Amino acid sequence: MASYPILPSAKRSAESGWALAAAQAQEALSNAARLLPPQQRNGRPAPPPASDLGRRLEATSVWLTAGRDLLQTHLTVGADGIRQQRSEWAAVITSPAATRALLMELAALARTIAPQVADLALSASASGPGTGQARRRLTAACQSLWALNSAVQTAHRQTPASPADRELLCAIPVNSLPPRRLPDGTESAAALCDGAITTAERVRQLAWGQAARAAWSPEVSVASLHQVAAASTVTSHHCHVVLQILTTGAAGRGSDRLGADLAEAAEAANHAQQAWRRVAGALDQVVTDGRGHLSPVAVETRDLAIWTGRLAYAEPEQAPSSGPPQEIRPPGSLMPAPQQVPLVVAAVHHACHTLTRLAWAQEGVIRTAAQAGRILVTARSLPDDPDIPHPYTRAPREHIDRLLSGYRIAGHASNRATNAVARVAQASGAPSRVLAAAMATEPGDERDEAGRRAMKSQTPASLKQRTLDSAGPVERTLLDLGVTRPDLLRRATDLDHDSERLIMDAAVDRELAGQWPHAVERPTSPATAALINHALASGDPRATALLQPYLQERESPEAEA
Repeated sequence: MASYPILPSAKRSAESGWALAAAQAQEALSNAARLLPPQQRNGRPAPPPASDLGRRLEATSVWLTAGRDLLQTHLTVGADGIRQQRSEWAAVITSPAATRALLMELAALARTIAPQVADLALSASASGPGTGQARRRLTAACQSLWALNSAVQTAHRQTPASPADRELLCAIPVNSLPPRRLPDGTESAAALCDGAITTAERVRQLAWGQAARAAWSPEVSVASLHQVAAASTVTSHHCHVVLQILTTGAAGRGSDRLGADLAEAAEAANHAQQAWRRVAGALDQVVTDGRGHLSPVAVETRDLAIWTGRLAYAEPEQAPSSGPPQEIRPPGSLMPAPQQVPLVVAAVHHACHTLTRLAWAQEGVIRTAAQAGRILVTARSLPDDPDIPHPYTRAPREHIDRLLSGYRIAGHASNRATNAVARVAQASGAPSRVLAAAMATEPGDERDEAGRRAMKSQTPASLKQRTLDSAGPVERTLLDLGVTRPDLLRRATDLDHDSERLIMDAAVDRELAGQWPHAVERPTSPATAALINHALASGDPRATALLQPYLQERESPEAEA
């Protein structure tokens, strides 16, 4: 009886256990395939299997082929023969986690198939001319399947595959664009969440590869860049509002840790909003060679702002162009039942994840378009070059660097918000928690590191200007002193945030006790006013309700000399 031992070469022995298992599994499957009869004879399909086992094996083969084709939709081979990624899931497919899960699935199939086929090969009923050769081939194929299982189990004992690996593999979607949807005002909260998730997926797919086309594509226009930045600003704000609603809904339910994580995520989304707003401001200084065309990415980024706005606000017609919202959704309307919370978290998670991808993609668009000379400024905006004969000229390096830095910072801030929401998704069991695992498969985080470097590279003056609207008293004092160390500024932000909460908690206690002093008796020190103004600027509805009366009937204290 022929056997096909699989012996690791010296080169394979130097590889990791799972890499070795993958190589051995591929060799075992190739051996088994060579031993089985061909599926076609004389160019015609083979007749359908006569036995129940044959039909089940054929069905398994069809499903495995479909799964392989599904995974291949995320990859392509270029003209140079090099495999290229076609979606964000391509990195997942080639990741160690997905490889472990796929090998475990193949090993499980091998354990199921091998003994049944071996029994068939040894069956007394299998007789007739040529059956001896067929038996030997089937038995050898079974040995290859057992070898596959042995290789995988050896790797699994050394470095166990986890259930999360299988969850990640099963989460890989087919790389096709879901249909575009817009709300009509009749959707339930659950339907709004589904719509936001679908739209977020569409935006990510449309944005993939946009940078590679930026040298020539009409998608690159100042109108598109502006709309993406503006809609991303609005979406970040909506995520901030939704997370605040979830924080309010989680209060008093005995989950302090979840409430703290939600509050942290809401604050991170607010920082992302500020970063995207600065990108929109920087875009005011440039134009492009194409101006009026709106790209599909720009159109559907606005769709995402509409969907998230419907989640955040009670008005059914809330849209980015409808002006300041008047009424935030009450928690009971957004999550009428506790089981609704994970779906809402998933919608916000997908939105924040999409904003991160958008920042990275738009940074690439600017870089490529600038190299192609498509990012322009007005000639009169360059005082050093008064004799340019055309109304527009290529944007100087400092303009491009400012834009790129803005997108890197927006990507870093959006990624922080994504990571914060990912922790909430994990704690609440939201279906989007697999997004965090998918992002973890990417090699390194160069873009986010670039965002951190961009933030650190700010001069003291530009850093002070960047945080002027949002800095609290402690952080403002450090900026006035010229402090730029990120760790010190983060500590200052934390102190300002804790002070803000302390003031509001104390205000609640005094209001409930009826102990608010009359306005004319209230202190007027600049330090007190600064702290209260910072609390009012936080956007916390408690601050507006409790502290605004504190400063009424009083003029702002004059700045000390």
